[in-house]
Amino acid sequence: MRPHHMDLVALKELALRLLISDLSNVSRDPYSGVLASELGILAADDLELRRAPGSLQAWLLGQTARARDSIIGRLPAADQVKLQQFTRTLDERIRNSYCSTCTHANPSTHTCDGVDRAQDNEQVAARGVCIAIIHRAYRYLEDAVSSAVTHWALDSDKACCSDIRIQLGTRGEESTVDHTSNDGAPSPRDLVESSTTYLDDSREWRACEVSLVFKVSQIDRDALLTIPWLITQQLACHAFQGRSPSNPARPVEKDCPFQAGWMDQVAYELLKWDLLENFSAGTRRAPRLLRRYGKDAFVQGRDYRARKNASDPNAEDLEWGRDAADRTRLFFVSRHPAGSREDRERWALCNLVRLSYQIQRNDPRGRGHDLVRILSIVTQYGLDMRVPRRCKEDLRHLLVSKISDLDEWIRKLEVYRNAMREFIDN
Repeated sequence: MRPHHMDLVALKELALRLLISDLSNVSRDPYSGVLASELGILAADDLELRRAPGSLQAWLLGQTARARDSIIGRLPAADQVKLQQFTRTLDERIRNSYCSTCTHANPSTHTCDGVDRAQDNEQVAARGVCIAIIHRAYRYLEDAVSSAVTHWALDSDKACCSDIRIQLGTRGEESTVDHTSNDGAPSPRDLVESSTTYLDDSREWRACEVSLVFKVSQIDRDALLTIPWLITQQLACHAFQGRSPSNPARPVEKDCPFQAGWMDQVAYELLKWDLLENFSAGTRRAPRLLRRYGKDAFVQGRDYRARKNASDPNAEDLEWGRDAADRTRLFFVSRHPAGSREDRERWALCNLVRLSYQIQRNDPRGRGHDLVRILSIVTQYGLDMRVPRRCKEDLRHLLVSKISDLDEWIRKLEVYRNAMREFIDN
């Protein structure tokens, strides 16, 4: 499976929008905001310039020169000197951070030219300095989700993750693809339009592409901070499905309360833990975007998720699945021995992830409603004070044990449900 990235015309604008966002929110130089505003005005009216031959780096340098020339005549002489100093520094950064950096290690490496799309795709996938901020966030989150699945859920069968080849793709809002999407329709309110995972189990290792679809002309800081949630949701719900080569991954059923509802909640809890609780901060260095704006990224992702969930035609069933997953997490919190809140929350998330991927490995297609129904009831009973502690511990043990036969496991849950109901009714 070859990675798919947007064409050079769209990539130029995306790189400029990311630069504008960085100038607006990171740099403290008084001229960065002025230059960012002017670059934004120019970006809205430069389609022919983006289509002209030339590298992305050369085009960015041309844009900063145009912005400087447009502003400088409106400034006093002293400020003109300072603006020129700032733009020289910015130009040097562009020369050292884009196409020349992509080809620095190997001068014969391809420079994206918009002519050879296949080579452009390979270069952006392999290096892609122009969208490095997205690449870094993706690599960090892929490692976070992969570690959780491998160490928490599939610790007895690490091969389930080791043979997966996941690639990041990007598409512009006008892109069309021939694949079957795993995700829902885009929302016009969101500047990162949607995300999709494409699956390929046709070879000895499993391949998939996590693809972000951008409304490039409107990218800003808030849209950028939505990306961590989109990546995490695609990785947790689609790319890592706990499959083996004999049980290949398949597109998620969009109306399934387990695959599209419950697993969405698992992804949400993983992102919340990583960005707010900072479980991995001591072992893995987060990229600057997440170090500086981790809490903001979580809020943006949470709001995007809420908007999309509210407009989903299967919203009621999916919310049922999310509620069941959250109730199961709370049940695990209640069964943790005395300890700090962080210890209880981490232990509960570990058990929720383990349970979820044990179910995924047994292919829940067609049984999502039955799974969510029984899990919702037994964990509700498991939180009831009238149920003896011994019954709750037996339930916890069943929920974290290896699942060999999903139908048999569901029948065992029904036995526990009936037993706990007797205590509540009496």
